[in-house]
Amino acid sequence: MLTRRENLKLLLAASVFSKAASQAAPTDAGCPSCSSGTTLEMGDILDAAPSLGLGSLPPHFVETSTSGRNGAPIHYVNSATGQLAFHINDIAVDSTPKILLNRHYHSGNQSDSGLGAGWSLEFDDVIEVTGASAILRSAAGDTVEMRLDSSGSTYQPVSPGLTAHGAVHVMGDGTLREDVASYGARVYSKINGSCHLTALDYGE
Repeated sequence: MLTRRENLKLLLAASVFSKAASQAAPTDAGCPSCSSGTTLEMGDILDAAPSLGLGSLPPHFVETSTSGRNGAPIHYVNSATGQLAFHINDIAVDSTPKILLNRHYHSGNQSDSGLGAGWSLEFDDVIEVTGASAILRSAAGDTVEMRLDSSGSTYQPVSPGLTAHGAVHVMGDGTLREDVASYGARVYSKINGSCHLTALDYGE
């Protein structure tokens, strides 16, 4: 059985020398149809080899800024908190609505959801409710404090200007629904004492 490294070596070799063979066809100066042909030198092949390997490199980290209070990210570090935060895009489907799956790392997150301490998936958001107060903890490391408003059924962010998260409504079936302007709502269901994100509601 070939290892992943051996497979990559074979793929690289096949790609480089297939390109060389297609571009290094013999030419004849006296033949009009061959006079425009070009010959690929070995130096060109070796120069091209490293660039072909770029496809096997891990995806780039993307800086994550969870809220205005964290300041601007500088080399993946939040300038206000000193915490390391970034995400990696694993899946991107150009659909309507667009489907994304990101892995997030936040050094301030000491919980382990199965990927290791500090790591979480795009949909690992949790809301912890304590009476008239609630705290939303997002996969990106955002912590949003909320308070129950006068209606008695909606939790509003204490500092709405510092977060992209909207109001959270308490539904008759016990679930929580967070307003999302771009597509509809996020549904949280109670699991082991906390409300975990379990569904995305895109409406009609």
